[in-house]
Amino acid sequence: MRVAVVHGIRRYRGAPAEAVPYYTDQWLSALSECQTLPWHAGDQIDLHPAYYSHLLIEPGAQGNGLTPDAQELLAAFLDASYNPDTTGAQGPLTWPARAAIAALANRWKLPEQQVTRFLERFVSEVAAFLRTGAGFTPKADVIETVAEAMEGADIVIAHSLGSIVAYETLWAHQLEIPLLITIGSPLAVPQLHPRLTPTPVDGLGARPPGVRQWSNLADRGDFIAIPPGGIAKAFTGVDEDLHGTIAPFDFHKITNYLRSRTLGEVLTRWHQTSYGT
Repeated sequence: MRVAVVHGIRRYRGAPAEAVPYYTDQWLSALSECQTLPWHAGDQIDLHPAYYSHLLIEPGAQGNGLTPDAQELLAAFLDASYNPDTTGAQGPLTWPARAAIAALANRWKLPEQQVTRFLERFVSEVAAFLRTGAGFTPKADVIETVAEAMEGADIVIAHSLGSIVAYETLWAHQLEIPLLITIGSPLAVPQLHPRLTPTPVDGLGARPPGVRQWSNLADRGDFIAIPPGGIAKAFTGVDEDLHGTIAPFDFHKITNYLRSRTLGEVLTRWHQTSYGT
């Protein structure tokens, strides 16, 4: 079974020659711990990481804080975190960002500094991918690289920012993919959703035309996969939108999703439906 895995943020590990073997081993190891996986991860899964993190680094960048579009995105994400039931609401955050992050850290029971670093990296990488017009715009290169890794895959598993990247890539290249699984996905965040390509129509995105089945998984505690149940509401053609307990901690971590019973159960149902076994 050919499986392409599209990673999320904070996955930079040098050039592809170094990163791809590293992530192949790491993610196959996590899948091998999935007790409900319908295949043996070691010899029945041909795993292909769609590694693009190196393309999001602006050449010559000095790391002098968040860009204006990343600052705007941070405010929007914090607003969505406090208004999880909004549908396309826009507007400035009413709390100062530092106070909002402190409150979220308390809610998630995580150190404030850790939450700050994570959110800053998240909005920086998301903003870099979504950026259009002048300046550093790596989207085209990212999409071409990810499309090459996904070509011929039976299953695409796309995590976090990777779900945005995979969604746009699948639309851009019209790839035939039997099963798309998005995990820990921010695709339905109200302030991100309207910026997708293609632009949602009347507030609704759609399953990419070459995808036969789309399943979405999110841990109830995953602070990136908001609003809860939002994928099925914000997109047509979603076959499953499952929210449960993926892991007792590190809710957003890709390896926890890959080793989860829920992921294995989705794969088992799909395999039984597709192959009758």
